[in-house]
Amino acid sequence: MLTTDKIPNAVTAETLERTTEVVYVCSPDWQHYLFTSLRSLLASGTSFDRIVIYCIGKRPHHWNFEDTRIEVKEVEPLIDGYFLGNKVYMCDSRADRVIFLDADTMVLKSLDSLYRNVDSDFIGRVAGQCENKNWDQEKWVKALGLVNADETPYFNSGLIIFQNGAQRRISSLWLDFTRKNLAGELMDLKSPRFAEQVSLSLAIGAARLSCHLLDRTEHAYGWRNEPYSDAVVFHTSGPFLPIATTIERELGIANLDLPAFRGINKFNSIKLNRKLRHTQARFKNVIKAWMA
Repeated sequence: MLTTDKIPNAVTAETLERTTEVVYVCSPDWQHYLFTSLRSLLASGTSFDRIVIYCIGKRPHHWNFEDTRIEVKEVEPLIDGYFLGNKVYMCDSRADRVIFLDADTMVLKSLDSLYRNVDSDFIGRVAGQCENKNWDQEKWVKALGLVNADETPYFNSGLIIFQNGAQRRISSLWLDFTRKNLAGELMDLKSPRFAEQVSLSLAIGAARLSCHLLDRTEHAYGWRNEPYSDAVVFHTSGPFLPIATTIERELGIANLDLPAFRGINKFNSIKLNRKLRHTQARFKNVIKAWMA
């Protein structure tokens, strides 16, 4: 059995800020995904105190915003050659509630409903792999035992919420387990892609966090062809901008100029990309109607 002494003491109320913080972790080459997701968040009516974007690599000069609630932190990779491990940066937050969103998510309704009247330390949806025929539950239970963890589901990490400052209780565990999984010292993973996601769930179990499960209407998986029409968050895996363009038109936010950037805006690449996407979509619709 793998033992660890890295579980920190419970976070006391005095060390936390009574705030809600939304976190993104992104590199500049994914900026069009990031700001499409961010636009949907700002339009959703979600209550929050600040948004923190952890920029992995050099921060682009135009990542400056009129909205003072949006903060960009330029940081170095936590694990060389493995980008997804940088999600652990969210655990640096001292907010008592932290909401993490992957850059390929669209927020279709207020996120407030996901945690309203929920006191659990962690809120998330079980990963889609658990519904596959080849899911090995016995192997998962064995992995939990290796880290002396409570019975815990295998969660998707694209939309997760920590409450009661619980993110600070798993920070070192999550990073440590991710490194061990990448080195093949903990689980025999077929692909390193999901090392951070597997390690998140193991850390949640090892830290004895209480959990609340989301369902399909709260976190919809695009790769499982789940509809977004009644979802709070729609999560894609693959081409994001085409479906995002459709959703923006349906929500009526195609021309919404958010976030507002400081400085020169006329030639802002984020705005130009959005306008180009929607111009191309309108042109395709005209051609489609003409050929019908």
